[in-house]
Amino acid sequence: MHRSLSLAAPRAPSFVSLPTELILDILERTLLSSAETARAFALICKHISHLLDQILYRTVVLSTSRQLALFARTVASKAPSFMPAHVKRLAITWDGPTSAASRAHFASIVAACAGIRSISLPELLVASSLEPCPPAHHAHAHDFPAMPSEITIASFPDMDPVFPLSLSTPKQLARPTTHSPMFYAGATRLRIAEPGESWQAPREMLAALGPLALLTHLQLARRAGANEDNDMTFVADVARILHARPTLKVLAVSVFPPYLRTLPDASAMDDDDAEGRECRQSHIWGLLEELAKVDRRLVVVRGSHGSWQHEWEGVEVIANASGPEDFWAAL
Repeated sequence: MHRSLSLAAPRAPSFVSLPTELILDILERTLLSSAETARAFALICKHISHLLDQILYRTVVLSTSRQLALFARTVASKAPSFMPAHVKRLAITWDGPTSAASRAHFASIVAACAGIRSISLPELLVASSLEPCPPAHHAHAHDFPAMPSEITIASFPDMDPVFPLSLSTPKQLARPTTHSPMFYAGATRLRIAEPGESWQAPREMLAALGPLALLTHLQLARRAGANEDNDMTFVADVARILHARPTLKVLAVSVFPPYLRTLPDASAMDDDDAEGRECRQSHIWGLLEELAKVDRRLVVVRGSHGSWQHEWEGVEVIANASGPEDFWAAL
C-alpha cells in the first residue's frame, strides 16, 4: 500500500505559542502605536491578558486627584498578591492641594504596592509618606512594607508650618509621627527635585527621612538669588553630608533661576540663556563650584521647574520596560 503524500503546508505558530519575551515585546510596540489594539490583544486569552497586565501595571502614573482615587479603587478590587507582583514604579505627578481622602488613597496604594522599586511624590504627600505603616489588619497591608530604592520628592514641605495649608490639612498632619520611617529605609537614590517655598537646611531635611544608610545618589535643590547667609549654610551642609557619607557616589545640586531677574541685559537675551546665565553667576553656584573642586562627587547643574513631572509623560514611559529616562545617567 502506498502512503499518500500530504501537501498541506505546516501551520505557523500561533501568537500565544510564541516565547513570552517576544510576546511582551510585541505588546509593548503595539501599545506605543495604539492602546486600543493592545487592549484587543488582551481578549485573545488569559495568558495574553496577564502579560498585558505586566506592562500596564509595572509603571503607574497618576497625574490628577481623580486618577489617584480611581487607582485606589482598583487596588481594593484586586487580590492582595496582584499589586506587589505587578507595580514596580509609581509616580504621582499631580501637585494640587490634598485632602483627607487623597491622603487616605495614597496610604492604601502604598500599603498594597509593597513591591515598588521607584516612587515620585508631590510635596503635599511627603508628610503622608513619613507616617507609620498601616496596621497589620489593613485590608491590603503586607508583612514587608514598600521600601523603594529610588525616591523622588518634588520639594520638601515645611514640617512645622505657622499656618496650615487648609482646614483639611491641620498642623498635626504636617509633622511625621515617626523619626525613622520604614518607607525611606531602602532608598539608594533620593531626589529632592525642586527648592521648597520655605528655607530648610539639607541635613535637616535628610534627618526627617531617617538614617538613609544605603544612600549612594542624592539630589538637592537651591534657588539662585536667595538669602546669601542661607547659601553659606546650604553649602556647609553639603560639605558635611559628603564628609559623613563616604559611600555616597554622587551629590547633585540643581540651581534654579531666581524669582526676580537681576541681570540688566537679561531682557535682550533668550529667556533660557538669561536664566542659565543668572544661575551660573549666582552666589550659590560659585560656592558650590568651589566645593566641587575639593570633592568631585559634587555635581552642580541648572534646575528646571516641572522637569521631574515631565519625565513621566507619554505612553513611552509605560511601554518601556526600563521606565523613564534616568536622571543620574544624564549628569
